Amino acid sequence: MTTTTAERTSGTRMESGEEIAALETIRRGVRFSPELKEGIGWTLVLAVLASVGQVIVPIAVQQTLDRGLNGPDGPDVRFTVLMGLAAAVAIALTSWSSYAMTSRLFTASEKGLATLRIKAFRHVHDLPLLTQNTERRGALVARGPATSTRSASSSSSAASSSW
Repeated sequence: MTTTTAERTSGTRMESGEEIAALETIRRGVRFSPELKEGIGWTLVLAVLASVGQVIVPIAVQQTLDRGLNGPDGPDVRFTVLMGLAAAVAIALTSWSSYAMTSRLFTASEKGLATLRIKAFRHVHDLPLLTQNTERRGALVARGPATSTRSASSSSSAASSSW
């Protein structure tokens, strides 16, 4: 796809996405909507906590079976109860961090999309009226022949059916 000098200077060319890598798309999104990177460090911490929490239950069950129920001196009720309480606290912390992370991601993405919508509408309103009229006329002309052919055939069939 080639661009003209006018397209490069006016900034009206639109990328299809095929020429841009995924990381470049993310960089451009953050450049146009800086709200996306606000609090990203805290979100990563919450994501790590949520991920680590998924490993806690299997470890707690394994330790409870190995050292609590099948211990060298027989079942250790105190250790089993402590492991159960520790696993419950860890699950609660994991659940909260997963909720907070998801909530933060939704909020940041909505703020970012709102900023992009505002900038897009501002850009359209800042375009010269002549450009908008030319674009609209071009869209109508492009649909003209097919629409007029369809209308002519439907009006002729309507005229023949009324006789």
